[in-house]
Amino acid sequence: MFPTTTEVLPGLVLFALLVLAHEVGFRVARRRGARADEGERSETSTLQGGMLGLLGLLLAFTFAIASQRFDTRKQLVLDEANAIGTAYLRATAVPGGEEVADLLRRYVDVRLEGAASAGNPHGFRRAVTESERLHAAMWSRAAALARANPDPLRTLLLPALNEVIDLHEKRLTAMRNHVPTIILVLLLMVSVLTMASLGHAAGVSGGRSMSTALTFAMLVTLVIMVVVDLDRPERGLIRVSQQSLQTLRDGLHRGER
Repeated sequence: MFPTTTEVLPGLVLFALLVLAHEVGFRVARRRGARADEGERSETSTLQGGMLGLLGLLLAFTFAIASQRFDTRKQLVLDEANAIGTAYLRATAVPGGEEVADLLRRYVDVRLEGAASAGNPHGFRRAVTESERLHAAMWSRAAALARANPDPLRTLLLPALNEVIDLHEKRLTAMRNHVPTIILVLLLMVSVLTMASLGHAAGVSGGRSMSTALTFAMLVTLVIMVVVDLDRPERGLIRVSQQSLQTLRDGLHRGER
């Protein structure tokens, strides 16, 4: 999968902003004078080290948050596949549960359609609505079976379906659970100020390595874009694998045949 223009453009804008901040810092320092005394150099060096440390801390912090939530979303896919598989097995073992089993097969298809259309708000809402309709249909049928003949086998189907419904809501919540916007804004501000301080330090010292500045700006941009990509599962290059649900779907449809 290759990145689209929409996905690349924010990274290019961020990179340009960091380079611009470095250039502004450098020019401000040069305008104040070609050289600085030893005291100013020491103060600039201390400020530069502090800004770099703060930037590193924020990058590590936000990356850890985004990575943890990405792992949570992956685990929920596996949990949902296991829950649907368990409910399906119980439905096939219950006399009269064939309709619930058919609904579960349809449900897996809808869940995969929803994951594929995560970047399309209209398609995603349609998949969520269909999922909730299937919840009601499955629960209604299983509850009717349990009331008609409340033996242990039929009542075991209800907790399995309840787990399927709960995991649907957990996955929706996990998709909406992002790194707080204020943290991303703070990370952007610190990144810009750090590049400006590096440029200022280069101006105070009387020279700079532009290739080093560009490399650092590129690395910071890449890390921030990876954080945002991990944190936004509905778009970008890093997607949560649906392999568990796909494998389950293949198995259920083979069983149908």
